[in-house]
Amino acid sequence: MCCKLLTPVFYLLTISASVAHAVPESCCFDFVDFQIPTKRIVSALKTGSNCPVAGIVVKTPRTEFCVKPNEAWIQKVMKKGQK
Repeated sequence: MCCKLLTPVFYLLTISASVAHAVPESCCFDFVDFQIPTKRIVSALKTGSNCPVAGIVVKTPRTEFCVKPNEAWIQKVMKKGQK
């Protein structure tokens, strides 16, 4: 009886884990229209390729913002972070 109950639960966990990989961690749908001061930026990461719109998630000590990747200022931030 014990093993019969564990098999369906294990199967559901396996399906859930495989579906979770298809969902990106962060996607951007709304973008800020202002420059975030460089000294306030904790991190800046590109959204995953599974997102419908390309974006960069910028973290500050208090919150996160989405920035369009073609903004000149964020391109400088990203380039500086690669060094």
